[in-house]
Amino acid sequence: LPTKSDRVINVTMQFADPSRKPVKYAVSAPKKGVMSDLKKELSNMCGVKQELMAVAELYQHRLFRTFNEASPLDGIQEQDVIWAYELTSKCDAASGRVMVPIIHKIVPSSSPSSSSS
Repeated sequence: LPTKSDRVINVTMQFADPSRKPVKYAVSAPKKGVMSDLKKELSNMCGVKQELMAVAELYQHRLFRTFNEASPLDGIQEQDVIWAYELTSKCDAASGRVMVPIIHKIVPSSSPSSSSS
């Protein structure tokens, strides 16, 4: 259970294996903590090594911002949509580039019903 110095942040984990569905976790982390604290706890919950995670905030179904290890958790609001992505390899430290798997889901649109006159 979270203590008074902890808070719960909802994080959806997208695994690198596309056959695995994303899983939503309620992660307990220190209120004054940093992203590495959240990733450590999430790693314990889902089994993905924290160095193989990229964490981002989505806004209006788009990538809004990414977090580094030192990003303060107090910048995350309760209503923020936070996703963690399992990476297939560590980030190239020299370039800072990382490949993040983005899984798009096709949602069938409902066709407008035609009325006869």
